[in-house]
Amino acid sequence: MDMTDPLRERKNFTISRSEYTEAKNILSLRTYPNIRLHHCLKPIPISVFQNLKYVLTSLTLSSLTSFSIIVSCIQNLSALKGLFFKMILIDKKYSLPFKPKFFKVPNLKQLSFEHQLEQPNNDIFLLDFFSINVTFGNLQSFSFVEKDENMQAGEVKVPTEPEFKALFNITNSQLPDDSKESNSSSSGETRTTESYALTKFIKNNIRKLKVLRLTDHAIKVGNFLSDIDNLPHLTLAFLRLQKFTYSMDDSGQQYILSCQRKLEHLNGTGFIFDYNPEDVERFFAGVCKNYRTLTSIRIYPNIIFSEMRHSKTMEEMLSSVSIDCEVFLQCPVLLALRIDLNVVDGKSGHDLTLCKRNELNIRKIGMIYNLHTLPEQLQNLIVYGNFLHQEEVQLLIKRLGSFGQLDNFTLGISYSDLTNDCFTPTLEWVQILLQCSFQNLRVAKFVGCNETENVPEYPDIKNFVDANGILMEKQMLGKSASLTFTF
Repeated sequence: MDMTDPLRERKNFTISRSEYTEAKNILSLRTYPNIRLHHCLKPIPISVFQNLKYVLTSLTLSSLTSFSIIVSCIQNLSALKGLFFKMILIDKKYSLPFKPKFFKVPNLKQLSFEHQLEQPNNDIFLLDFFSINVTFGNLQSFSFVEKDENMQAGEVKVPTEPEFKALFNITNSQLPDDSKESNSSSSGETRTTESYALTKFIKNNIRKLKVLRLTDHAIKVGNFLSDIDNLPHLTLAFLRLQKFTYSMDDSGQQYILSCQRKLEHLNGTGFIFDYNPEDVERFFAGVCKNYRTLTSIRIYPNIIFSEMRHSKTMEEMLSSVSIDCEVFLQCPVLLALRIDLNVVDGKSGHDLTLCKRNELNIRKIGMIYNLHTLPEQLQNLIVYGNFLHQEEVQLLIKRLGSFGQLDNFTLGISYSDLTNDCFTPTLEWVQILLQCSFQNLRVAKFVGCNETENVPEYPDIKNFVDANGILMEKQMLGKSASLTFTF
């Protein structure tokens, strides 16, 4: 009979709703370097901390919790290297009166906040606490993100109607309004306070940070570049990052990017309402300044256009929404590239480019072009856009044989129910992919491709696939199809 305790094999453990009596015995095994406290409000027994003080390296707090629990964890878990807050809600009922204390956290390397859209208040409260009361000895990674930043491959974030209203309310609140009193508690002032707290925290830890992830579209670092504690905005130039994920329409974060020279990973994202071509140009300027060291690049702006909010004409704005892939050719060590270019109508939430491309006769609206110039050392290539031209894809596919390290390959249309902009895979493409599979290619996907009456089942491709033992999975996406080839 196998007497092995399965709990001893586990490296992660979740404590929910203050189940400390049971947890106390389990945690005495000292086999859990990663623990999650979910909906825990009552104080944690000191015996639990004694068991975990030198063992626990990663702690996640989610849902309801109390401020006293957070303080106790910081005070007693000296081996902690990662502290993560996910959708945190602080219950004041269980938060005991707290006298200001100062804590040193010498080993913590990673601090992360993840919250829902327009709900960062608890995170800002904690940021103030960490800025004023906690000294970090070795904080290298800081994240302040909205939940939807971590979307699955191929997902396109199109806000629902309530989300659109919230987004417009937030953005409108940032516009100057002379009618507001200086002591108003409006959402605009709330956002200003949050911007101050975020920028101040970054500046307090500017010398050691190597990884910075900022994707809350409503909280702008740029609001306080020149007046945090009377420090000049040039302070941000001291950041020497290796990984940077940022909101592309924030001037403060754009400034941070402009100061970097040795980035290894660069991600540009955000809901962009008042689209300015310079937002994208600054991203590619950052690519050019860091081209020698970049191994991973991702650009995924959600450009939400509203004629009422935009000073430029529709034609002026849309004519500049495109991505030229030739810029990536200069990156000698680039291994992973993902592009998600989405242009959305702020009124309906639908794709904007299909009707307007014909109406305005602008060929490159939302287009990703010069795909065939991508560097051959890529291992992971994922491209989604409002528009991928058949000829552009054809040129790229013909070059894939020279991509000797390619492992994962995906091309897709962001809005798969709009078949006019879809491309059509051919038998020649699959034959080329099969040749690539003899090297490293494992999976190839065509998402949102045409499912026309002429080739309803792709019979030529299907026969070729069956004869060569390739696994092909087909899924209908509205009026178009998704084809996945596994080699």
